[in-house]
Amino acid sequence: MAATEVKDSIQLKDSVLHQLANSANIAQFVSFDPSGRQRHARIGGYEIDHSFSSMSEAAQALLQSSGSVNIRSFEPHSSKSRDFIYGLKMAGEVAAQVAKLAATGLYTIINETIDVNDGGVSGVALGSIVEFAPGDTPRCVEKPGTVSMDKNLALQVLETVYGFGVRVKSTPLCGNLRMWGISIARSISRGQIDSAALLVIKPLAY
Repeated sequence: MAATEVKDSIQLKDSVLHQLANSANIAQFVSFDPSGRQRHARIGGYEIDHSFSSMSEAAQALLQSSGSVNIRSFEPHSSKSRDFIYGLKMAGEVAAQVAKLAATGLYTIINETIDVNDGGVSGVALGSIVEFAPGDTPRCVEKPGTVSMDKNLALQVLETVYGFGVRVKSTPLCGNLRMWGISIARSISRGQIDSAALLVIKPLAY
């Protein structure tokens, strides 16, 4: 399949994550277009959109920070994610998988793997509905048995369980794509919240 590139737009998932990083704590990531060109990078210890010399170097930077990464792929004109590869630990393997996906015309996002067993929950929020589950990624919403409830009720449940208030910000992304990942841990991450508990907003494919 020939690579299909589009003029950069906020509608592209990685561009939305890039803007979201200005106001929320997202999973570290680097993204590439179907031709293999780097698009965005948000990795601790590097300048915003630092230009890496190769996919392998970008993947290694993430691996040094997190130890494991995931690859998410998407088409620019579709709200549905495509192939999702979880928990890679070698830069060469990451680069090879990105190149393979790019060859089929897909955009890719490499992001740090977040520990789903941190005592928190993951899920998505769209409009007035929140869906979540413990011990899983936000893709848990694709599985049977994931709780789905009114946002206000969901936030009350989470506050009751964790003992602190949770805020879920809503920002449109590619129409009706459910996009928020919620991970709650009893620790402080990157110094962005000064309480004994944390709400981390992450991309769908973390």
